[in-house]
Amino acid sequence: MLSSSAQAASTKAAKSGQAAAGTAFEVCFTYAEPPDALYLFQLLNQRAQPLAAAWGQQAKVELKAQVPLDYSAVTPQIFIQHWPVLVGPANIIGTATRFGYVPVAAQPGDAGVVFAVPVDSKARKLADLRGEVIALPAQESLVAYLARGLLTQAGFNAQQLSQLHFYKEGGAALLALTFGNAAGAALSPAQWESLNKQYPGRYRLLLESTLQVPGMGVALSNKLPEDVRTRLAQALLSSDADLAQALGQAGLQGLQPIAAQNYAAVAELGYFTPRHLDGAKTVDFAQVRQLMAQGVTLIDDRASAEYAEGHIAGAVSVPYVEHSDKNIGFDASKDQFDLLSRFPDKSRPLIIACNGPECWKSYKGVVFALRHGYKTVYWYREGFPDWVKHGGPVSR
Repeated sequence: MLSSSAQAASTKAAKSGQAAAGTAFEVCFTYAEPPDALYLFQLLNQRAQPLAAAWGQQAKVELKAQVPLDYSAVTPQIFIQHWPVLVGPANIIGTATRFGYVPVAAQPGDAGVVFAVPVDSKARKLADLRGEVIALPAQESLVAYLARGLLTQAGFNAQQLSQLHFYKEGGAALLALTFGNAAGAALSPAQWESLNKQYPGRYRLLLESTLQVPGMGVALSNKLPEDVRTRLAQALLSSDADLAQALGQAGLQGLQPIAAQNYAAVAELGYFTPRHLDGAKTVDFAQVRQLMAQGVTLIDDRASAEYAEGHIAGAVSVPYVEHSDKNIGFDASKDQFDLLSRFPDKSRPLIIACNGPECWKSYKGVVFALRHGYKTVYWYREGFPDWVKHGGPVSR
C-alpha cells in the first residue's frame, strides 16, 4: 500500500490535490509472493517521477517495502481509507472495493491457486483429502485465501479444516509437500510450474481454480479528488521508451487497466467466517441498534488499541487475544478471552462483534460464549465497518 509517512501533509494534499514537498510514500506488500512484490516495486520505482507529478508538482515519492504481519490489522485501515493509494494482491484490493477504493491498474495475467498431490496419491478430488494434512502458505496470503474458499466449497467441516497447516515463510508449503510432510499443498500457479519442472511426473494437479483473479493491483481512495485520481491512473498506466526498456530488461510488463467488477468473485471469497453459527443469532445493523436500545450489551472483542481508535457507542471492550488459526476448527486453548470474569451471568443476552466478515475474533468469541453455556448470544458478523457505513454513533 502506498501510505504517507507524513500523515498531516498527506491528508491536506488529498483535500487540495497538491502534496507538500518531502511527502514520502511507503509501498506495503501484504503477503505478496516475492516475484509479485518485486514486479510492482520495480514498476513503481520506474513510475516515481510521473506519480509525483500527478500527485502534486512538489511531491517527492520514496518507495520503501513493508510487510504487515496480520491481515486483520490491515483491514481496519482499509475501511477508513487510511491510505490514499493501495497496492496489493487481489484479496486486498477486493476487500478495498467494498470500502470506497476504486481499482485502476493490475499486473497482467491471472493469479490463482492449485492443489497438488503426489502422483501416487489416492485422492481424486479435494474432498478426498479429508483427515489428511494439507499445507498452505501464510493465512493472509492470496493463495491461502483462495484455497480456503475452495475447501469450504468442498464441504470440509471443523474437524477436517483443523488438518490445515499454515506456514509463515514463502515456499514452505511447497517444501512440506516435497518432504512428504503433507498429503497435498495449495500452491500458486508459478510454484506448480516450478515444481513440475524440477520434479517432472512426480506430482499431479488435484484441482486448479477456474476463478478469474487479477494479479497484483493498485486502487485509489474515492476520497482523493477526481482529477488527482485521473492523473494518478494515467501515470500508472502510461508508458514510454525508457520505461518499456527498463521493464523489458527485468522481464516485466506494464500495468493494465482494471475495473471493480474484476474483483467481485474474489471479494466474495473474503467472507471467511461462516454466514451462520448454530446456537447464535446473526444480526444486522438495524437489529443491533434495536437490541442495544433495549439494554443488550455489545461486546467489542477487537484489540484494545482498535477499540480506543473508535468503537460502536456503548460497546464494552473485551479483547479476544487470538493465537489460533483463522478457521472453524481453531484451537481455543491457544487464545485468551476474559468473558467469564467480565460477564459471569450466563443468562444475560450479549452481542459480540469485531471488524467484519474477514475478522475471526467475533466468530471465536461467539463460539466461546456458546461452549461456556451463555443462553442468548447475538453475532454481529458485519461488525464495526458495517456500523460506520450505516452512520451509527461512534465513540473514541
